[in-house]
Amino acid sequence: MASFAEVKTLVNQFEATIQSGDCNAAKTQLVQLKLALIPFHFLSPSSLEGPDRAQHFHAARTVLELAALLSLKMEDVDSFNRHVAQVKTYYFSESKFKDAPPSPRKYLILGLNLLRLLAHQQFSEFHTELQLISIENLDKPEILHSLKLERSMVEGNYIQVFNAQHQVPEPSFTYFMNILMDTTRNEIASCLEVAYKTLALSAAQQMLSIESTDEFSAFVSSRAHWKVCGDHIEFVPKVVKSAAVVPSMLTITQNLHYAKELERIV
Repeated sequence: MASFAEVKTLVNQFEATIQSGDCNAAKTQLVQLKLALIPFHFLSPSSLEGPDRAQHFHAARTVLELAALLSLKMEDVDSFNRHVAQVKTYYFSESKFKDAPPSPRKYLILGLNLLRLLAHQQFSEFHTELQLISIENLDKPEILHSLKLERSMVEGNYIQVFNAQHQVPEPSFTYFMNILMDTTRNEIASCLEVAYKTLALSAAQQMLSIESTDEFSAFVSSRAHWKVCGDHIEFVPKVVKSAAVVPSMLTITQNLHYAKELERIV
């Protein structure tokens, strides 16, 4: 069993490894850290006991925060979700551990989680998470970024959404912002297919806010119902299956027959 002093050393090494960019080494250290923290009951803050419980709380919360950021570096969204869910139990228990120093990463983690929900169009979950953040902390840059994004998306102000990718509060927001850009472009593309029969290539590229010609060509190729004809796009109508014909008269006749039979029974 590692002493708590050894655990603190491992935490510092883990953070340094993440900052160095060696994700594989950091992943190995994370496994070692979790094993070292088991005797300190780190999985549940309510289980922390003893005179050093505030220090144990601080160390476990730091490890889970760093693990979430590592998951993001490795583009492992499932792992990010798990570690955010775990560290949120520590955020909700902070009032019971007032001796523990406040987390400098709390609103970074919460802001990233809000952006993840927006990027995957989980708007109900977004507002649920938002309700858990106190009003006085909604103006934190990491939280405000997602709030403004959500407002722009609701208003259909996609220019502001695209501009936001150059205004991220932290570099770690870039991964989910890229997903959000793809999601937004697909939403716009679906609207174009309904609104237009043909559209100039230059206009489509501008509406989709794609600067690279190669990237735009790849996007057009990925759309099954887009056909390039010279300098414009033709939107091929989607084949809509005809609705099944309901034999209404037959149904009415049968229902009347059943009604008469029920009257005889009664």
